[in-house]
Amino acid sequence: MIAAKVLQFTFLGVGRLNNARKALAVWLDGHPYDAKAISARGKSIAADIMLKLIQGSSRGKAQADVLKEDVERICIQRINTLRAYLRLLDMIAQTAPLIDMIEAFQAIQGARAAVDPSVLAGGIWVTPLTTAVGLAVTIPVSAIVGWFDSRIEAEQSEMEALAAAFFTGAIADPPVR
Repeated sequence: MIAAKVLQFTFLGVGRLNNARKALAVWLDGHPYDAKAISARGKSIAADIMLKLIQGSSRGKAQADVLKEDVERICIQRINTLRAYLRLLDMIAQTAPLIDMIEAFQAIQGARAAVDPSVLAGGIWVTPLTTAVGLAVTIPVSAIVGWFDSRIEAEQSEMEALAAAFFTGAIADPPVR
């Protein structure tokens, strides 16, 4: 599942922002056709959002509020696509140590009234071992989920910044070409 997420992020161009930023700068310089061409060449979510903004703006200023809403909808869909299966990975990371411990405790419980010290000792010995194995899964998976989350947050922040700059003209902080 982790490999599939890495492929998804690569295919969707997560983190590839150069074309989107360049298209915004060109758009703000008053060259909409060039900006559209730059956005169309960019193979990323951010470039796609810029392309949608540029295409939508051709409908006139009266539609600006509608365009904002629609681009926000598209951004939410893209972010939700990126978040797909992350909760499952997080759940695996949280439960991996516990699942192995359950088996060890079931062996101890299986002894019931006739407590055999060897079974008890075996169960006690297996518990730390299975917990260690579970942690060997938990720690890297948690780190990977955290990395995916940070990439998604950065992508979301960039999409919001691009859209805001598009509509405001980035008068406070114009992008550098």
